[in-house]
Amino acid sequence: RSGMGEQTVARDLEAQGGGRMLAAVARYAKSGDTIHAAEGTYDEGEMLQDTPIVGGVPSVPARVLVKEGVALVADGAAENTFIIGEADRTDARDYLDNGPDAVRCVGLAANSLIRGFTLTGGHTAVLPDATDESRSNDNTLGGAVFGANNESSLVENCIITNNAAGWATAGYKCKFRKCVIIGNRAQTRAVAGRQCRY
Repeated sequence: RSGMGEQTVARDLEAQGGGRMLAAVARYAKSGDTIHAAEGTYDEGEMLQDTPIVGGVPSVPARVLVKEGVALVADGAAENTFIIGEADRTDARDYLDNGPDAVRCVGLAANSLIRGFTLTGGHTAVLPDATDESRSNDNTLGGAVFGANNESSLVENCIITNNAAGWATAGYKCKFRKCVIIGNRAQTRAVAGRQCRY
């Protein structure tokens, strides 16, 4: 394997001061790497999605970005391994706590994989006009997962719950396999996702 090969996140982050940030390890992953995450709560760190992932630079970051050719795998049960986004707490937030300071859970490049997590608490920016979906953009889609390709941005064996978005809350441009999607909310519709495969 290239780069860091297989690593256990808890061990790596303990060496960096005990933080629980997947982003700290994911930043250095290279194609062919598998990142193993110990059971626990990952609710720190932010990574902006860049051109190779979404074709632009959305202002809404993700808790972790899984680069092309990289797999992020929970070693324990999804019920005990959480990636938690963040609600907006500014005065610009909407009734779902979407807004400019929101953090979605995961960004997935093409040919990447996330497996075995609970993705929760992810949010996006506010859809400017909930009656006009044509005004949606990268910032308003995918509170839990923002993918690059609905064939190869893979989400497997995950629980996707309690996220919010302008629309397409559970995911945008990704492929779900054996996932539980429940209890998410959107300003408009497509709570289970948009341009996704199941």
